Amino acid sequence: MRTMTMIAALLMWMAGTCFGAPMFRRDPAPDLAPVATAAPPKPQAQRPKPNPKPAKPQQAARPVRKLRIVARAYALRGYTATGSYVSHGTIAVDPRVIPLGTRIYVPGYGWGRAADTGGAIIGNSIDLWMPTTGACYQWGVRYVTISVEMPYPRPQLASRAKRPRKH
Repeated sequence: MRTMTMIAALLMWMAGTCFGAPMFRRDPAPDLAPVATAAPPKPQAQRPKPNPKPAKPQQAARPVRKLRIVARAYALRGYTATGSYVSHGTIAVDPRVIPLGTRIYVPGYGWGRAADTGGAIIGNSIDLWMPTTGACYQWGVRYVTISVEMPYPRPQLASRAKRPRKH
């Protein structure tokens, strides 16, 4: 009983000092006179601005490829082939068809990333990660047309450029 009253007193004290009372005074102290401020400066004639720098050309939109595929669902927990933990948006693909790391839009599922592979995924087939087995059964097996954002090609380094072989 004594500890309850101590806790209640502590809570009331915290509410009165921390939460209830204002931290700063909003009105000036009565013994201070208001300070006169200087008049705002007069606007000067504006100088003409030099031509702004030309805008950098934006990168073109990534090329999008449409594929008609078989989409299944899985609900296994763990890590993907790319090392990330599974979450909504994790899609298992055949890396010979869709490169790992590619963004994919699946109608009815949303945007995802090709981050996993699987033994049963061959050719035009993908597996979508779902949080529960009930969601997997609800998804079932569907034929869908997906949009695959192809990654930009990486520039080749001079050291990795193809050189003629010596015989």
